[in-house]
Amino acid sequence: MIPQKYKFFVNSKVVILCDNPGKVDELLDANDSFIVQKYKDIKQLKKWVDLLLEYTNDTQLMVFHSDVELLKKDFLSLFVCIEAAGGLVQNSKGEVLLMYRRGSWDMPKGKIEENEDRESAAIREVQEETGLMELELGDLITFSDYQNLATYHTYHYKGQIAMKIAYWYNMKYIGTSEPIPQTEEDIEKIKWVSVENLPNYFNNMYPSIIDVLDAQFDKYD
Repeated sequence: MIPQKYKFFVNSKVVILCDNPGKVDELLDANDSFIVQKYKDIKQLKKWVDLLLEYTNDTQLMVFHSDVELLKKDFLSLFVCIEAAGGLVQNSKGEVLLMYRRGSWDMPKGKIEENEDRESAAIREVQEETGLMELELGDLITFSDYQNLATYHTYHYKGQIAMKIAYWYNMKYIGTSEPIPQTEEDIEKIKWVSVENLPNYFNNMYPSIIDVLDAQFDKYD
């Protein structure tokens, strides 16, 4: 049976929810330090999450339960969940658009508005944050090692800890204009980067963005 597992980032630390920890390859990586716990109840789950939010060490968490969807539902109930959509944009040369925002390299994304579908939100957000209007929408990026259809990461939102659920789409830019950073969204600069040179930016890039790039190009493990 194929193992069921989801990946999240809480305070930039990996959290894996799965049905059988013995089948999760991450446990075999000596560079990863996981606390492995069987799920008992939501009170216990909140305690573990609070520990991840409180401390700045590299400890990561793996929680297992036979019903992973129930575990995921309970886990997400601990946060204010905000859905977003964005794009992995490539130009005619195959270069990838990166933007520098709040001290890290990122890709364009933003909150899905009420009554807006994911695809429309992804296009709108890329256009607003980069000024690039001539975009072709591709497929939703999925993660072959996980059941994730989105990336999940925590951040501070109106005095609370929120979970950003971001759906990523492949996009092609078919125009000729130069990108224009949306400075009101704290975007300082935008650049096109070859696929081969992307790892040069990983030390200063959100781990969820690295996961999106790896899911697309399958060459950064």
